[in-house]
Amino acid sequence: MTTDKRRRCPSCQAGELQPTSYEEIFKPRGKEVRVNLLSSECSACGARFTSGSQHDENLKRLDLRRAEYGDVLLGEDIVAFRMRYGITQTAAARIFGKSKIAFSRYENEAFYPDASTTKLLRLAMEMPQVLKKLADAAGVPIPLWEARCADERKTKVVGLIASSAKPQGTVFWKQVPRHDLSSAKLDWAEKGHSSVMFAPAANDEVHGVEAQAS
Repeated sequence: MTTDKRRRCPSCQAGELQPTSYEEIFKPRGKEVRVNLLSSECSACGARFTSGSQHDENLKRLDLRRAEYGDVLLGEDIVAFRMRYGITQTAAARIFGKSKIAFSRYENEAFYPDASTTKLLRLAMEMPQVLKKLADAAGVPIPLWEARCADERKTKVVGLIASSAKPQGTVFWKQVPRHDLSSAKLDWAEKGHSSVMFAPAANDEVHGVEAQAS
C-alpha cells in the first residue's frame, strides 16, 4: 500500500504540489557550471515551493559544484564568513576596499571577486587576525569578534586539556556542556597545568571537557 505524499498548495488551496526540478547556472569567471535543484510546483496556479528535505538535498548539490570552481569562492562561503563575524555588506565593502553593490554581487554570484580580492578574502577567512587588521585600518568594528575569539580560546583549551590528560585508573574522561568551562578553569589550563582528572560522560548531548586541578 502506497501513501500519496502530495500536499495542497498553500497559496491557492486548489492544486496539489508535485515534485519538479529546475536548473541553476553559475559562471565562475566564464566557466559554466550547471546544478539541478529540486522543488515542488502547484498543479493549479503554478506556484513553486521547496520542502525541507528538498532544501537539504539542494544544499548538498550546490556544495558539490565547489569541485568545479578552482580557486573561485562560492557566494555562500562569502555570506557565511561575513555572518560569522556579524559584518554587514556595507562594512565588508569598507574592510576589503570594494563597494556594497560589489559584495552583493559576489554573494549572489552575479559577479565574482578578482584574483587579488579572492586571495585577500581567503587569507582573512583562514587567518582572522588579517580580518581584524583590515577592519581596524578601515575603522570598521567587528560585532562578533570577541565571541569568535572566545570560541577559538575554548577550542584550544579543550585540545590542551585532552592532549595532556593523565588517566586515573579506568576513569579519566568526561564531557560537559561548553558553558561549564568557567574562566577559572580556562585560565588554569592556559597556564600550562597538565595534571587533570576526568570522570565518565553522563550522556551524549554535551560538548567539551571539564578539568580539575589535582
